[in-house]
Amino acid sequence: MIDAVIGGDCVTRGKPHPEMVHRAHAYFPTAAERTVVVGDTRFDIEMGQAAGIATWAVTYGVHAEPTLRAAHPDFLIDAFGSLSGVVFDSSNYIGARP
Repeated sequence: MIDAVIGGDCVTRGKPHPEMVHRAHAYFPTAAERTVVVGDTRFDIEMGQAAGIATWAVTYGVHAEPTLRAAHPDFLIDAFGSLSGVVFDSSNYIGARP
């Protein structure tokens, strides 16, 4: 079930500005240390960093791994199936650095 979709057409300032994250927090208030941006571009990673939350870069999307790595995400994920392992592994606190 999807409760909300927040895209570029919902904000006045696009990525990497953190407005999308702020809008999401307005809908679903949660602590910053329990929030994450998962993205496939450096703009996604920069947006999460600007919002002060954890960032997870997925390498199977728009930007290549070197570009994503250069943005310094908290986690780098190479396969969709690995995403759930990062989410549910109790040793990986969402905001922890690798």
